Amino acid sequence: MRKTSFVGSLLWAFLILNGCAVISPPPTIMPPPPAAVVQQMWQSRQAALSCADTFTVIGRLAVAFREDGSTARVSWQQQAADFNIRLSGPIGIGGVELQGQSDSLRITRGRETKVYLEPPETAVARELGYPLPIAGLRYWVLGLPRSAQDYQSLDLDAWGRPLRLEQDGWRIEYQEYASADALALPRRIALSRPDLQIKWLAEDWRLLHTNQCPHTPPQVSHDP
Repeated sequence: MRKTSFVGSLLWAFLILNGCAVISPPPTIMPPPPAAVVQQMWQSRQAALSCADTFTVIGRLAVAFREDGSTARVSWQQQAADFNIRLSGPIGIGGVELQGQSDSLRITRGRETKVYLEPPETAVARELGYPLPIAGLRYWVLGLPRSAQDYQSLDLDAWGRPLRLEQDGWRIEYQEYASADALALPRRIALSRPDLQIKWLAEDWRLLHTNQCPHTPPQVSHDP
């Protein structure tokens, strides 16, 4: 009799615990912010990043062009319009250094140096066999369009950060952000066009702001 009573008590306790679990209120789901708030965060983000004209980023690049693919480690230094990009690994076996501006490029491989007085994309396509959108990447790696208005489409997340951008014939997908210098900067980016796919992984960011930069960064450094 006592055994039956003990088993019955355990059964009731089990049912009561289960019942409590069943009737527990569901977790609170926060609604997405209004579109106007998202746009305000995006505008604040643009203002903070548009004056970050000097930066250093170290990362990795994977390129798939038609039937070929290659990877490289990248060290990118940008100072206003001047860039210095070092590629090491299969893309630039022995090391390739790209230095230039919007209308010229200096390519160094080992002891050999070539100077091109033309847009960097044209010269890089000649040297590497496929184009790298250097003019756009300078902005896209920061999570900005190359021009504030000159793009086909732009989708933002709830934090006012780009999710997808279409510009200059490229589709840019922002897959992951990471905190750097009190800002959420892109960590993983996938770029594609019909004949070329590029994947970018940023491993280390260093941002140097100009004196005209806002002192208060936008509140987007927290990741979902």
